Amino acid sequence: MSASNHRLYLHLQLAAHHVKKQADRALLDGAELTTAQAAVLSLLTSEERVTQRTVADALARTNQP
Repeated sequence: MSASNHRLYLHLQLAAHHVKKQADRALLDGAELTTAQAAVLSLLTSEERVTQRTVADALARTNQP
C-alpha cells in the first residue's frame, strides 16, 4: 500500500471515529443511550428470537475496521 493510501485510510478512520463520538453524544443527550446500546436495542426489535450469540456476532461485525 502506498503512503498516500495509508494517509487516506488514516483520515477515513479519524473521520469515522469523530462521527461515532458525535453520535454517542447526541444519543446520550437525547435518549441517555450509547450507540452500542442503541445497536443492541435495534437488533432485539428487528427479529422475534435473538440469542446472545446473534447480538455478539452482529456487534463484532460492526466493530471491524
